[in-house]
Amino acid sequence: MTDGRLRGLKVPAAIVSVLVAATVIVHLYWCVRIWMANKTVVDQGESVVSVSRGGIARIPYAISMVGWLLAVMVIGVGLIIWLWLARANAETLCTARHSLSRGWTIGAWFIPLGSLVMPPILVDDVVRVSDPATPADRADLAGIPRSGLVWSWWIAWFLVWVSVVVEVATRLSTERFDVAVSPDDFDRKLTEISDAWTHWALAYTVETLLFGLAGALLITILVRVDSWQTKRTAFVPPAGSWSPTSS
Repeated sequence: MTDGRLRGLKVPAAIVSVLVAATVIVHLYWCVRIWMANKTVVDQGESVVSVSRGGIARIPYAISMVGWLLAVMVIGVGLIIWLWLARANAETLCTARHSLSRGWTIGAWFIPLGSLVMPPILVDDVVRVSDPATPADRADLAGIPRSGLVWSWWIAWFLVWVSVVVEVATRLSTERFDVAVSPDDFDRKLTEISDAWTHWALAYTVETLLFGLAGALLITILVRVDSWQTKRTAFVPPAGSWSPTSS
């Protein structure tokens, strides 16, 4: 254990939660706009000279996507700060040995390949140690089930980035038709154009749903850990005992 003082988690958790909610709202906005543009292209059969002809202006959309990336970066910084503080609290509340040293709460996010598996291990350990059912004098976490909540969040987050790649590819496919075409050529390509826009709309919808799911799971983790660590200051389980709480 460390010095016995708990670090406040509410400020970084609030920043992360607000930014997650804001980015989900922006995603929903563009999801609606893209489906409206898709309807314009598919139903009205308009020749798409530029993306804006379908209802999606290039510059606002590009600015929005840059803003999304910046927001994700800030969310990442906030999450690292939160994890560092939550880990310090966990070490104060319980002697159980973690899988990785505290320094990895920062370094794990920047290690090639390691960043795919190390962050959820760190968060999972913090969640299990923070659980009021985990004895304060426990030596390690062997035998304590891993958190399904944490691993569901991480899988959803990984799938978000897979969906981003797919979404970008489908969006670029709509720009193949970003040139003036003759009426005859347009008639021949109308089905292909419509399919490209529909695929983009579907890909963006999947990306939005996955980001919303990952965000909701992350916020749940932040709230749960703060609640559990607060409870642990008022209740310490008998040494050697453990009973599962909801994961």
